[in-house]
Amino acid sequence: METVYVEKVVDGDTLILEDGQKVRLLGINAPEKGELFYEEAKARLKELVEGKSVYLEYDKKKRDRYGRRLAHLFAGGKHINALLVEEGLATAFFIAPNFKYKEKILNAEKRAFERRRGIWASAHKCAPCLSLSVLMDPPGNDCEGGEEANISNGCAFECDLRGWTLRDSSSKNRFPLNFTLSPNATYRIIVGCGEGANFWCKKGCAAVWDNEWDAAYLVDEKGFHVLRVNYLNVRWDSIIWKR
Repeated sequence: METVYVEKVVDGDTLILEDGQKVRLLGINAPEKGELFYEEAKARLKELVEGKSVYLEYDKKKRDRYGRRLAHLFAGGKHINALLVEEGLATAFFIAPNFKYKEKILNAEKRAFERRRGIWASAHKCAPCLSLSVLMDPPGNDCEGGEEANISNGCAFECDLRGWTLRDSSSKNRFPLNFTLSPNATYRIIVGCGEGANFWCKKGCAAVWDNEWDAAYLVDEKGFHVLRVNYLNVRWDSIIWKR
C-alpha cells in the first residue's frame, strides 16, 4: 500500500491528493452531480478522508485514460470503497482487468439492497413485486443486436413506470421507460433499432452491456434504485426485490 494525503474530495468516488494528482476509487460508481444522493456521497467521502493520510492499494491497471490513479482506499481501518457501497451511497462498477475485491463489494451492495439503505430506499408501491431479467451476452456478435431486458409486474395492480430508467453499471447507457405495466404483464426491451417504443436504439455498436462484467439497474422516477441484475448472475439480484 501507498500512504498519501487527501487534499480535497471532488465527488463520491474521486479525490485530489496533496501533490495535485486525482484518484478514482475502484469498484464503485457514485451518483453524478444532480442525481439523488450525490451530495450525501460526496459529504460522506469528505468526512472519511479529506485532510487525512490514507492508504491506496492498486489493481492491475493503475491509471485510466484521463491520467487518474485507480485505487482502493483505506482509512481508519476501513475499506472506503466497500463502505460507500454498503451505505447505499454508490453502486458496484468494475472495468477489466481491475476486479480486486469484486466479491467484497458485490456483497456490500447486497447488504445495502436488502436493508434498503441510501439509493435503495425506494418507497414506490411496485418495488416489492417487480422483477427484472436481462440477456447481456446473446449468441453471436452483440454489436449486431440480441441483448434484451424484461421487466415483469407481479403486483395485483397496474404499475406506472413512466419516468423510470433502465441503465448499465456505468450510468452512461440509459433507457427511459414510458409505459404502465398491467398486473402479471411483462415489458420486453430490445437492444437494437426497429419499429416500436421498446427498441433501445444506439448509434454504432448496438451493445449496451460489457461481457466481462456489467449490471443492469432499474431506477424509479425519483432516482432510487429498485432492482439490479449483474452479468455474474449472483442469486440475490436475479429475481425480485425482497422486503
